[in-house]
Amino acid sequence: MSESVAEKLKSIDASRMDSPDRTVERSPSIQELNRQLADLQSAHESLRIAAQRKDDFLALLAHELRNPLAPLHSALQLMELSPEDVSQYKDLRLVMSRQVEQLMRLVDDLRDISRITRGKLTLEKVPLDLAGAMEAACDLGRPLLEEAGHRFTRTFPGSKLIVAGDKVRLAQVIGNLLINAAKFTPRGGQVELLLRRDGEYVDIRVRDNGVGISAEKLPRIFELFMQVNETRERSQGGLGIGLSLAKTLVEMHGGSIRAESAGEGAGSEFVVRLPLVTQAVAAAALVSSVPRAVPETHRQLPARKILVVDDNVAQAHLLSRLLQKLGQHAYTAGSAAAALESVEKSPPDVVISDIGMPEMSGYDLAQKIRATPEFQEITLIAVTGFQQESDRQEAHAAGFDHYLTKPVGIEDLGELL
Repeated sequence: MSESVAEKLKSIDASRMDSPDRTVERSPSIQELNRQLADLQSAHESLRIAAQRKDDFLALLAHELRNPLAPLHSALQLMELSPEDVSQYKDLRLVMSRQVEQLMRLVDDLRDISRITRGKLTLEKVPLDLAGAMEAACDLGRPLLEEAGHRFTRTFPGSKLIVAGDKVRLAQVIGNLLINAAKFTPRGGQVELLLRRDGEYVDIRVRDNGVGISAEKLPRIFELFMQVNETRERSQGGLGIGLSLAKTLVEMHGGSIRAESAGEGAGSEFVVRLPLVTQAVAAAALVSSVPRAVPETHRQLPARKILVVDDNVAQAHLLSRLLQKLGQHAYTAGSAAAALESVEKSPPDVVISDIGMPEMSGYDLAQKIRATPEFQEITLIAVTGFQQESDRQEAHAAGFDHYLTKPVGIEDLGELL
């Protein structure tokens, strides 16, 4: 009996071996192993390149931040070494102001690229006369053009050119192109800005007689982090963000941008092409374009008691001094806990508070103030380096009435007050 059972089991095993449904385990072939190895090598190389690009970008960012920081540091040292020499203050103040503007442009470009990659950048497009945006662009580029001793000419048509656009962003695009032209043109060069109508479009041309663009780099000029000159000896500064940002902003306006150059040393020309709006829309825009009154930042403001809260003592002190220049009774607190104690002793009219502070944040401070019925009339203003819409929403949810982004200037304060 046991023998017959054994024979039956053997026959079952044999049938299983012969069954087509049986999954046969086998070792991968040499070709498959080679393919897997090639995939791994490719993935490893991609990671290596990404890591190298990250390291290169961080090194470039540190370099670009040090460029404006160096003259700022030198100017401060000159003021410290010769405080009695007031004749130097005007020139030093101008140098410091331009370097701070450069720092702000770097930070703004980084912020905008971050918004673009996350799909968060939006435009406020309205029918506008393009000449106004071009004037604003000239204001952005003029300091660097003058510093480099360039001859700058503008050619605008006599008639109005109406486009559907965001004035600030269009000025940013052309301003970046003018700044690029100034940086990549040897001292005493020629830079031109031309507006020309072409049927239902308008061409905005920024032309220079600078270093030019080689034929191999011309097709890649609008790539993110692309540098015209990548050698340290010929570096002209910049993160390689401006042109990529300009291309995205122009395309968001329904337009196009292209670069032209006959090669290295032959200068370059950037052409932004935008669609004009219909005559009916243009006419309506011209009728409604009533000039608005310019806000008088330094006009006499009602004096208010204002508490400035920031764990950065220098920032709190300087902000309070700006407020005092506007005729306000400003004083400071170095922490949210100290601010809360001060509010409880003598409630101010306004609290201007930083957000990121140790132990108790600005959000916590706002919530505690709003939780006290007798403090409901205090105006709360958040001042922070965070600029996302979610940050604004969180600030308002915590109880802040207004939201300012660092750095805050006297114009911002005057307009808000």
